[in-house]
Amino acid sequence: MRKLKSKYIIPFSGLSVGLHNFDFELNKTFIEFNNIEDILDISGKIDVELEKTSTFLKLNFTINAKAEVTCDRCTEPLWSNIEAKDLMIVKFGSEITEDEDSDMVILPHNANEIDVNHFIYELISLSLPSKRVHKESDCNSEVLEKLNTLTKRNEEKTIDPRWSALKNLEN
Repeated sequence: MRKLKSKYIIPFSGLSVGLHNFDFELNKTFIEFNNIEDILDISGKIDVELEKTSTFLKLNFTINAKAEVTCDRCTEPLWSNIEAKDLMIVKFGSEITEDEDSDMVILPHNANEIDVNHFIYELISLSLPSKRVHKESDCNSEVLEKLNTLTKRNEEKTIDPRWSALKNLEN
């Protein structure tokens, strides 16, 4: 089976030394292409400013988007803003490497384009909030009622007397 080609490719071989701008759209095809399970939908824009020199490339990414994710409390869809900026340095060498601890990529000398899809994916993933919840008034009221009922039930359970002696050790 043939893998689809990314839409986030920047051709740099024919560009002159200096600044160049590229714009990309974020939409549902980005989610499908990357098999992202925790984002339901996405809409937004990526601006990439590429500074080409004779020895390296410097890419500045700016992402302004909205992502539809699932609320951690009520499991209903929730739109979350994504605003992120990051930098990638591309140098040229004898082999392709990506250092996971830095934002530097080494491409072969004969490369003429760079696929920034994975870098964008990582930037979006890190920009999403770790706690994804609605305001409590916007959450699904039926789910909240059920959660409150289950919480009260768990609080009402009596503790086995054998374990209550251990509880005294905390004090």
